[in-house]
Amino acid sequence: MRSAWARSDPRRVEQVDGDLFLGPFRVCCQVVPGLSQASDSLTPDELFENGFHAVVDVSHRRPDVSLELGRLFVWHPIPDAERLDDPGTIRLLARLVAGLVRSGRRVAVNCASGMNRSGLVVARALIELGYENEEAIRLVRRARGPDALANRSFERWLRDEGASASGAKEEGAGPREPVGRT
Repeated sequence: MRSAWARSDPRRVEQVDGDLFLGPFRVCCQVVPGLSQASDSLTPDELFENGFHAVVDVSHRRPDVSLELGRLFVWHPIPDAERLDDPGTIRLLARLVAGLVRSGRRVAVNCASGMNRSGLVVARALIELGYENEEAIRLVRRARGPDALANRSFERWLRDEGASASGAKEEGAGPREPVGRT
C-alpha cells in the first residue's frame, strides 16, 4: 500500500514490490528480479539512490549523472524508428545487462517513456538470460503495460532474435538457463 504522504510529494520516490513510483506514477518497473525498465522521469542518480548498481540509458538526451565507485552508467541513444540501425549494439548492450543481472547486480534500462527502446534492450537481455523470445516480450508487457514494445519492427526483430539466439551465443557468455523467474 502506498502512503498518502508519497502521493502528496511529487518528487518523493517510493518503492513498492520492486517498482518505483514518483508521485502517483509508476516510472520504473521490475521485469524480473534484478532487471527493471524505466522512463526518464527519474534521473540516473535517483535510480542509483534507489538501489540500482547500473543504469543503461538508450534515450537521445544525455542526462547529467554523478558517477561514484560502484556505479555503472552507459548511455547509447537508440532511435525509436521503423528500422533497427545497429542490431549488433543492441546485442552487446543486452549481453552487458544480462551479465550484470547474472552477477547479482540491479540494473535499470531507461528511455524517454520507458516503453519501446528500453523494452527492446530488456527483452533482448531476457533472451540472453535464457528466456524464450515470446516470454521475454510478454514479461516486458506485463511489467510496463500492453503499449510496451508498440514499435512493431522491434517486436519482429526480437521474435527473430529469439529463434536464433542460441546460434548467436558467444563462447564463454555464461549459462543460458533463465534467472530470476517470477
